[in-house]
Amino acid sequence: MVRGAESGSSSGRRLSSGKGSSATSNPTLWRERAPTWMRRDYWQGLCNIWVEERWQEASTTMKVNRATNLEANKHTSGFVSFVTHQSRLQVFDKTHKKKGIKQYISDRAREVAMSYRQ
Repeated sequence: MVRGAESGSSSGRRLSSGKGSSATSNPTLWRERAPTWMRRDYWQGLCNIWVEERWQEASTTMKVNRATNLEANKHTSGFVSFVTHQSRLQVFDKTHKKKGIKQYISDRAREVAMSYRQ
């Protein structure tokens, strides 16, 4: 087995198996299982944020939104650096604007571009 590939490992990968009843779905239990590459106090601070009711509500809302609008979420890839994000926006602009007039090919393309610039 690949080191850190098991669920709940300290490699920095997802700690939850995606099942709500799993013990690893409770952020208070994560405090003692910090990723090896992260300072322990930073990890515990994140766990304190994740256990708050406000964060849990937002997380549930986002999870429902992702599940109900699969079409809008099919191009997600997780965290990307600012430079990578800017590069992807430039590619999006080149592929979704009419040549010569710099106008988006559709209202939807314009909306998507504007939402990612915020």
